[in-house]
Order: sequence, then structure tokens, then C-alpha cells
Amino acid sequence: MNVLERAEGLPPSTYKVDPTILHLGIRLLDVPVSLETLRQARAVVLEHTRATAKELTRLFQSQVWGPYREREDDDPDQVESMRQLSAHMQPLVVQALVTAFQRSMHEELKATFADE
Repeated sequence: MNVLERAEGLPPSTYKVDPTILHLGIRLLDVPVSLETLRQARAVVLEHTRATAKELTRLFQSQVWGPYREREDDDPDQVESMRQLSAHMQPLVVQALVTAFQRSMHEELKATFADE
């Protein structure tokens, strides 16, 4: 998860820590799942989140940014307004992704373990 990364140009025992996910890395130490399984799960999550981010960016560009650029002048205030819209949307999209994932996971687990 890149919670810890070797710090370039410093002694080999020096690491940079990502405090935003440190708590998650620590909690994973207590999960009774092999490191290889965790790595595979991380690869799945990265693959699909990158694809989702790419598609959402494409959608924003084609449906919001592109039409805006076609009808507006290069007014710096308007350009900044569009950038702020993008920044404002990011936490909303993150929450939507979390919610969609939680619901999907619930449905998958329910379907997989319905007989148990």
C-alpha cells in the first residue's frame, strides 16, 4: 500500500511514512490473510480504481470541460471556476465510490454465502 517507502538519498533504514493510510497498514497486520493475498487484493483495487478514475476523467472532460471550453472565452476566472468544480467534485465522487463498493460487496457476499 506504500504506507512506507524508502527515502531517496538517505540511509537505507530511512523511510517516508504516509500518515493518511498508516492506520490502515497497521490494522492489516492483524488480519489473518497472507501477504500474497493482500498484494493480490491491492492489485485488483488499483487496477479498477485507475480504470474508474480514467473513465470519470474522460467523462468530465467530454461532458463538462470540453463543452465549457467550446462556449467560453479563456477568462481566467471561468477557468479557475471549472478547476474548483473539479476539486469540489472529488470528495463527492470518493464517497459515491465507497458507497457503491460497500453495496456491491454486500451483494456479492450475500450471493456467495447465501446457503451458509
